Amino acid sequence: ETQSETPEAPEVVLAEMPQMPPEPTPSPPVLQSLRPAQFEFNLVRGEHRSLRLLGQYSDGSERPIDIRATWTSSDSTIAAMRPNGTLAAIGIGTCQISVQLDSFTVHPNVINVEVRLPLADAVRFSPTWNEAALPLAKPQAFIIRTAQPHRHAYYWSLNDRRLPVMAPQYIHTPTGQQTDTVHVAISRGTERITRAWIIHPPAAKLPAYSFQVWPNPFNTTTQLRFYLSQAASVQVAIYNVQGQRVRTLVDAPLHAGAHQMLWDGRGERGHAAASGLYFAHFRTAHGPPRYAKLVLLR
Repeated sequence: ETQSETPEAPEVVLAEMPQMPPEPTPSPPVLQSLRPAQFEFNLVRGEHRSLRLLGQYSDGSERPIDIRATWTSSDSTIAAMRPNGTLAAIGIGTCQISVQLDSFTVHPNVINVEVRLPLADAVRFSPTWNEAALPLAKPQAFIIRTAQPHRHAYYWSLNDRRLPVMAPQYIHTPTGQQTDTVHVAISRGTERITRAWIIHPPAAKLPAYSFQVWPNPFNTTTQLRFYLSQAASVQVAIYNVQGQRVRTLVDAPLHAGAHQMLWDGRGERGHAAASGLYFAHFRTAHGPPRYAKLVLLR
């Protein structure tokens, strides 16, 4: 019996695939124009700001560009350029800062600058905030005076209870308690200050040497208030957690009555103290020393 031969499979020839030409490398976007990153600055006296330029590119993107530019102030007594390239707010008022480049046009090339007083210096209080004795039977008006009251937000509280008052004045009617504490927080943009009045009825027996700190924690300044029932030699000093004296606020004879003082978070030589815990030490010749913890938050 004869087997049939298996036919051979046809030979398969693979054709070479044509090579695709490489995709062209996209060209980088072209810088088309420059403009200031901000068109106006609202600064507080003593503040420093960096000036930047933004580049606008052919692909529609916009990003900061590091390029040497010449900035000029129209009034260097209000705002001036420092050697490190920052804008320093010096005086109170308005001026313009202009930029110039030799090889490129900047549009617009003028920035409007307004320099104002720090909030703590721009606001006045009536009565002056302190510890006071006021008549119980008579309502007391607490008034905040400023040149631009519409730019501020006001938050009042009485004895640590928030009040539905957001105006620059508050009419206080005594509650009949031993003391009332009227507190207000004032905000303007990123600035915020607080003030408090501790109201003792005239007939109330005041602590012989009360000592209080407000606000606490604090960022820029805090107020230390104390009451002396009689004239005394007083020392108030700030110490750090290592027991080192940072600042002496008073070391002198004082009359009887209410006293107040500020600590601006600086040492004896004017350097800024670091964030952290501090102790206010209050001492007189007629009573035991008193201490208060302070928290400085930069």
